[in-house]
Amino acid sequence: RGGLAIDPTPTDEANRTPRIPDNDRLVIGAGASWKVNKHYTADIAYNYIDFDEITYDRTSGLNDRLLGTAQLNGHILGIGLSRSF
Repeated sequence: RGGLAIDPTPTDEANRTPRIPDNDRLVIGAGASWKVNKHYTADIAYNYIDFDEITYDRTSGLNDRLLGTAQLNGHILGIGLSRSF
């Protein structure tokens, strides 16, 4: 099984900081199950998350300037074993 998601960020550019480096993201996932026997099933799943590049250009009230970019991505692996009664 597999899937694809386009997930828009809930934050806007005015409220985005390096403490909250969020942006729109693309999530790609895949998984599989294996019936080991009558009672057990093994599952494995993988997700890759790719965030759009984030650009900062902010000036504080003290005339300090924050200028830069960030590129984020993530890898998530899940493994499970379930038992049926």
